[in-house]
Amino acid sequence: MTETKQRLSGLDYQFLGIEDKSQTHMHIGSLLTFEGPSPGQQELRDFIASRISLVPRFRQRIMSTSVDTGKPYWVDDPAFNFEDHVVAVALPAPGNRADLERFVGEFFSTRLDRNQPLWRMCYVEGLPGDQWAVIMKMHHCMVDGLGALDLFAALLDLTPEPREVAQEEFVPDELPGKRQALAEQAKRIVDRATGATKSLTSMIANPDEAGPKILEVAKGLAETAQAALPLPVDTPLNVETGPLRGFSGTSHSLADYKAIKNDLGGTVNDVVLTVSADALGRYLRHLGMDTDGLELRAEIPSSVRQEDQGSDKANVFVVLAVQLPVGEMAPGERYEAVNGSMQTVKGSGIATSVGKVLKATDFLPPTLLAQTSRLVFGKTLFNVLVSNVPGVQFPVYMNGSRLLGLSPLPWVGPQQALSVACISYNGELSYGFMFDREVVTEGQLVADYFDEAFAELKASIEG
Repeated sequence: MTETKQRLSGLDYQFLGIEDKSQTHMHIGSLLTFEGPSPGQQELRDFIASRISLVPRFRQRIMSTSVDTGKPYWVDDPAFNFEDHVVAVALPAPGNRADLERFVGEFFSTRLDRNQPLWRMCYVEGLPGDQWAVIMKMHHCMVDGLGALDLFAALLDLTPEPREVAQEEFVPDELPGKRQALAEQAKRIVDRATGATKSLTSMIANPDEAGPKILEVAKGLAETAQAALPLPVDTPLNVETGPLRGFSGTSHSLADYKAIKNDLGGTVNDVVLTVSADALGRYLRHLGMDTDGLELRAEIPSSVRQEDQGSDKANVFVVLAVQLPVGEMAPGERYEAVNGSMQTVKGSGIATSVGKVLKATDFLPPTLLAQTSRLVFGKTLFNVLVSNVPGVQFPVYMNGSRLLGLSPLPWVGPQQALSVACISYNGELSYGFMFDREVVTEGQLVADYFDEAFAELKASIEG
């Protein structure tokens, strides 16, 4: 097989397994809002079509063969039709932000067709103030948060004048036949056996090195097991999730977040987690839950993507398990607790050990991966997803229009009815809240609580 036919990693395959074993969807995305004038449907379609060649994965689909028991792989889609992936809608007049957020939830309520490349875009007209929007929807097995930025880099420009992109005719590679699939599987089995033999030989030849390596792996597994203790509490948000989605969002000044972390010590991410802990506690109390002394276990993706790893290099991240204190307390006290929790996680080596375990899933058979996917990303280990992705701090443009706002659209896991994501762009830090709309029926209230939590934390350092 050619290099374009890349196997899904164990982690990527688990994202498919979650969908197979539940009603939830494993796509992620972004909501991009631009200042007008609106380019029109055909003009924008032509522009996006001219840039898709910069991201080869977006013309590939997943393929399995009946003779290959390994994980599926990416192949060029010989039937790729750009028109199938970009749709356009107009909000009913007079359109507003609430209408846009409502439509985002509807757009995210349906799964992507696995017989096609796993992405969709929607061009949205009818926004107030001569604005328009693009909603991106991509399966998580294709990209992680930072990998998705490669698509942004393809579509966005640093100046209002779009850069020239060389156009080449798309000639898909031939799909592998039965004989080729069998040969590839045989080679993969031999490679694995050879690799295991080399590792064993190395350990025998270098016993002084083998001991520390064994201890390191054992220590990593112990730390991973410790991080994966059963949750001490259940919440109204940790119920079986269905397919229907809702979305809300808000944004704050990135300069204010930096001022808070400079005053209290720590990182911008510590501020994000403190605001999230406070806001989630407020919402749980609104639902009637006693939060006194309560801590939620947050699933925090941490990217380990290298500069030479683009969006066609699968998901490259580890997951940190961090305790978030959500009870009523002074803002400074909560910040100190969150900062201490993050310091403990970073110093424990849990991220490294979890990374090793996730890497080891590449060697597990697909049947086992599918069975364990819900365990890894369900309420057994985590209450809520909180993701933070850094973005560029200067204006960028699409087809000549300036990007005004960028909101992340996270996935909602099985038994996790609310997910929190944020991304910074041009001086703003924007939150996106994706939720099961049959469980979280007041999505705007979640955004309001985040505003209140941030305002209280900011006031605590100003007063």
